[in-house]
Amino acid sequence: MNQIQCLGILRTERDLSLSLQHYPKFQISNFKFQVSSFQSQVSNFKFQVSNFKFQIFYKF
Repeated sequence: MNQIQCLGILRTERDLSLSLQHYPKFQISNFKFQVSSFQSQVSNFKFQVSNFKFQIFYKF
């Protein structure tokens, strides 16, 4: 799924949550989603670094 689709879905959810008066709850869940997304990016980066180190080690 590309970013534009994701943004569209998030926007739709936000509009729904506003109409249902659950805005704070949605903000919290959105924040948690962003944090978990960031954590996965960090772990992915760590994995790439360790993979890179392994490749260097493997070459010599």
